[in-house]
Amino acid sequence: MNIRKIVTIILALSMCLFVVVGCQSEDDNYTIVDEITIDFPVTDLDNDIFKVQYATDTWTYSNLIPGVTTFMENATLENEAGSNNVNFVLAGKTNEEINQNFVDEVIKEMQEAYELEGISWNVTELQKLGEETVFYVEQEVAITDAMIDAMLESSDMMTEEMLELLGGREELKKVKTSQMVYYMVINNNLTVITGTHFDENSKSVVLDAMKLIAQTLEIK
Repeated sequence: MNIRKIVTIILALSMCLFVVVGCQSEDDNYTIVDEITIDFPVTDLDNDIFKVQYATDTWTYSNLIPGVTTFMENATLENEAGSNNVNFVLAGKTNEEINQNFVDEVIKEMQEAYELEGISWNVTELQKLGEETVFYVEQEVAITDAMIDAMLESSDMMTEEMLELLGGREELKKVKTSQMVYYMVINNNLTVITGTHFDENSKSVVLDAMKLIAQTLEIK
């Protein structure tokens, strides 16, 4: 079992603790970003809940953690530092939209829960990806005691048995990583797409994989 793979996914799951949707705001400002051109081989991952496409030449589907749809980058599967990965979680039904109030509420919740410990935000902005509105975040993340406690409170994310398997608190707290996150609403489902990378050279590859998910994900 690759402990690093599981740890980086758990880091991503910590972002799903903060998915508060606010009301419509009149002060929304969006950054326009280009969609990815799908001119490469893709494969459908199709089940009773969703359908999504991924590039099989570059990524491998993994079900390491139930309820988390994960793709590991083939080129970094054996890296000691950790495998670049992209995953998404369906965080719940909503009738609201992604807007500036959503951004403000998520940041507020994260600040109050973590008191900024372990998280450094480099970018937080609303974006237009094609017709979709997304809240985009770039962050540096290290696991803290507060994060571990919060994930243990949600047994879907972590159990005491899983914590022990991963080497305990002190081992988890050694891990640091860079992440990009999309918060978006698809078919009235709040969806969190997280990309984890371990060097700047792989950032664009991970972001393209996130865009492919955002552009092709259909929730049934």
